[in-house]
Amino acid sequence: IMREIKFRGKSIKTGEWIYGYYYKKAVPLQCFDEGKEEKPKGFIIYPGFADWNMPRSMYEAEVIPETVGQYTGLKDKSGKEIYEDDILGFVTDTKWIVGLKNGAFTLYYNNANINILYDCFIEYEEITHLKIIGNIHDNPELLKEGE
Repeated sequence: IMREIKFRGKSIKTGEWIYGYYYKKAVPLQCFDEGKEEKPKGFIIYPGFADWNMPRSMYEAEVIPETVGQYTGLKDKSGKEIYEDDILGFVTDTKWIVGLKNGAFTLYYNNANINILYDCFIEYEEITHLKIIGNIHDNPELLKEGE
């Protein structure tokens, strides 16, 4: 079974989430800026609106690299797509974070009381009990102990 490969990232200009396909664009070399090295910039490409069988225009938006996350191919119990760095609520008060480890998506959380990182690979049966309650970029307060 093939899963859909797509990404999301926060727009540098608007701070809104953009969903589509991620790529990095190298910064053009400039002779007169010796010693100044810029990192490649990250972009999400996404389709625009079209009707009357016209081709869709494709747009690109520069995104904040730290916010880019890949779609896991899974949905939570409400049918919402799950991306890396989403925070999932379980039946208990435990809050799980979606991550990528050794090429596979995982669920993990930090237990501040014993300083151990727990993780497990995501299985479809687990997702049917989980709901997205936020993500680490928009809702870091959800990860504080006791909240």
